[in-house]
Amino acid sequence: MTPTPFIENTEGVFFGLPAEQYHAAPGVSQSTLKKFGEEPTPKHYQDSLKKPRKVTPEMEFGTILHTSVLEPEKVVGSYYVRPAKYKGDDGTMRPWHGGAKVCKEWEAKNNDKPVIDTEQFDSIPAILASVNRHPRFSAMLESGRREVSYFKRDEETGLLLKCRCDLMAQDSNEKTFIGDPKFTFRGGASREEFQKQAELMGYDIQMASYLFITGASHFVFMVCERESPFESCEWELEGVNEKTGEDYRVGGMRKYRALLNRYAECVANNSWPGYPDALKLEPSKYYKSN
Repeated sequence: MTPTPFIENTEGVFFGLPAEQYHAAPGVSQSTLKKFGEEPTPKHYQDSLKKPRKVTPEMEFGTILHTSVLEPEKVVGSYYVRPAKYKGDDGTMRPWHGGAKVCKEWEAKNNDKPVIDTEQFDSIPAILASVNRHPRFSAMLESGRREVSYFKRDEETGLLLKCRCDLMAQDSNEKTFIGDPKFTFRGGASREEFQKQAELMGYDIQMASYLFITGASHFVFMVCERESPFESCEWELEGVNEKTGEDYRVGGMRKYRALLNRYAECVANNSWPGYPDALKLEPSKYYKSN
C-alpha cells in the first residue's frame, strides 16, 4: 500500500503516526479483541473500559526495552535509574532502602518518569547485543520501517481494523516481513516455552490479524530473555501446533475471526450482554401465592 496522509475512519498505511494518535484513532485492534475475549461477557468488557489501565514496573521496563530496540533515539532521557546505594548520615554507602529518608526524597523527586534499577539498566546493552546477533532481525532493523500503522475495512463485518507493526521489511524476493520483539523470563526463549507463551498470550491471534490486515508474508517474533545470559531466538509460528494439531496460521485466523464476528455483533446491535438467564419459566411455575 502507498502511504497517505492520515485521515480517521479511512483505510491506509501510515508512517510516522504518533503512538498516541494511533491508539486514539477509531479501529478494532487485535489487543482490543483479545481483551474482549478474555472477559467473562461483553458486559464485563464494557465495564473494564471504565477502569484505568494498571501499568506495573515490569511493564514499564518492557516498554523501555522495546523502545531501545526499535527507536533508541527516543529512549534517551525517558526514565530514571534508581541508585544501588545511598549515603547514610555517617557518610557510609549503604544498599538502597525505600524506607530511608534520602531514598524517599529521591523517589519523590523522580516520580514523573518510569524508574528502573541499576541491574535492569546494566542489562539493556546485553539484551540489545543478543537481539542484534541474529542476522535476519538485525537486517530488518537496518533496512526496515518502524512503527507502521495500518487501517483496513473488514468486508465481512464492515468494521475498520487496525494494527501497528513494530518493524516491517522486504527481502530480496520482495516478500514482506513483520518483526516483533518480545521480552521474556529466563528460559522463556526456548521452543517449548515460547509455544506455551504463544498459546497463553494469543500470539497466534496477533500474527493472523497482522498478516490479514497488512498482506505481509511472514511474522517473525524476536524473543529475548531479560536475565543473564540473555539468550534470544527468532521464532515464526509456522506449521502444525503440536498441542492442538491445527496449523498455527489457520488456528490463529479462526480465533481472530470468531472474536471479530462476536465483537461486530455487539457493535451492530449496540448491545453488550452479560450472562444469559438460567431460569426461563415464569416465577409462578416455582412459587405458590400465599
